[in-house]
Amino acid sequence: MARWGPFTAFEGSCIGQAGELGKQIYLEATFTEKVLIKIYPYQDPITVINLVGRSTSVAGASKAIARAKERGKDEGIQRANDLVAKFFWPEQTRVSEVDVIKYYATQIGETNSLVNDHTPTTIGQPEHLDMTRLIHQFLSLQAADGWGLRGTIFNHLVQIKYLDKEHMPIAFLDCSFCHWALWQRGARRRYIRLDNLMYDMKTKRGVLVDFDLARLPTQEGSSRAKDNAGNRPFMALDLLSEEAFKGRVKRLYRHDAESFAWCLVYICICMTKDEHGEIFTISPNPLSPWFGPAPDCRASKQNSLLKQATIHTSSTHLAAELRHLWLKRFWDQNLAMSPIVQDVDTSSGSPWAEFTCIPREIGVYEEPSDREWFRRVCRRMFYVLGTSSPAPIPRSDPILVELVNRVLDKYKFVKSHEPVE
Repeated sequence: MARWGPFTAFEGSCIGQAGELGKQIYLEATFTEKVLIKIYPYQDPITVINLVGRSTSVAGASKAIARAKERGKDEGIQRANDLVAKFFWPEQTRVSEVDVIKYYATQIGETNSLVNDHTPTTIGQPEHLDMTRLIHQFLSLQAADGWGLRGTIFNHLVQIKYLDKEHMPIAFLDCSFCHWALWQRGARRRYIRLDNLMYDMKTKRGVLVDFDLARLPTQEGSSRAKDNAGNRPFMALDLLSEEAFKGRVKRLYRHDAESFAWCLVYICICMTKDEHGEIFTISPNPLSPWFGPAPDCRASKQNSLLKQATIHTSSTHLAAELRHLWLKRFWDQNLAMSPIVQDVDTSSGSPWAEFTCIPREIGVYEEPSDREWFRRVCRRMFYVLGTSSPAPIPRSDPILVELVNRVLDKYKFVKSHEPVE
């Protein structure tokens, strides 16, 4: 942004150095009315595994006035970062992430407490659209749909995978229920990955972020290959297939719901704590096959052992129940579509025995509705939260009890013992 010129379009823009010996480079400008923001491009507070398109960048930032007492201290610079700056190059036709957050999250949040305070707070929206179209015109080339520089300034958040066993489960549930509340009102969030699930240190609650790939109701239509884009380690099992890559699998609510389950499984297996209380990812990563080719990822997900969990033992039972739910769905669908389904060995020694569901008609799989999948997910969650397990999540936690009651009060069909349409 600084090298290519758009940065100078913002009021008060300058590039400077801070810290001892000028080691820290910053960009300073008024990205929003009367608020001077400093962005530190070499301080990325989030190490992510994501789709990086056209130089997507995330960096630490803060209001410039907050830096006054920290000048000359490199360590103070990072400590003062209470904002995050995100810049990327989307198609000009793509709906603005800020518009999605404001129009859906804010309006829905006014009447649904499962959304209120669980979507990111935007501080400003630096935007300089249609850059590539201008370049095409300058070079006398045919101007196709342009790509433009967009940016957003958010409040700083923390990934839930770095939380302890007391705070992580609540944050996870907050994000999961917020996603459903948005989805059933038409805000098609899509593309759930681990670094989308964040935690607000001020409110002590989970926050669902990254709406730049969200789809609006007016954009719904036939499935396309890019609709099934995602982060492979956390993608639903049936999206890890050639059919899905070719756009032949319609994107449904259950795909995102299953991604939440794989995020929780990953946290339980891969995160640990050192003697100083710092939470970090185990190395070598016990789920490294998840980051490999799609067939390896899918096979590993069906064989991952949750007994390896270390600090999140209290969430292991919940992760196992959700994993079981989605494995059963995947295997049931495969059996239903298999021409040899009637020849499957269902004896007690067969690995398929527990999950076999002989269909009424070979080659037909009846997909439950979005509401039905949400009901099933909730019932699995509430079963774990209300039963004794080797290391139960503390169901006496007043925040947890209040959250469950809000879900049951808002979506009464969750209490039903029968499938819902």
